[in-house]
Amino acid sequence: MPDDKALREAVLTLLRGGRAHVSFEKAVAKLPEDLRGKKPRGVPYTPWAS
Repeated sequence: MPDDKALREAVLTLLRGGRAHVSFEKAVAKLPEDLRGKKPRGVPYTPWAS
């Protein structure tokens, strides 16, 4: 590709966790430790696993 700079930058942004996805650390930052692994009522999974 003669001008693939924009594509390369987009791929790097996605690989580094940009755009629609957040890092794992940021996603669980406000989840209290005592709730980790507990299932909410009426839900067959926890925030950690399905």
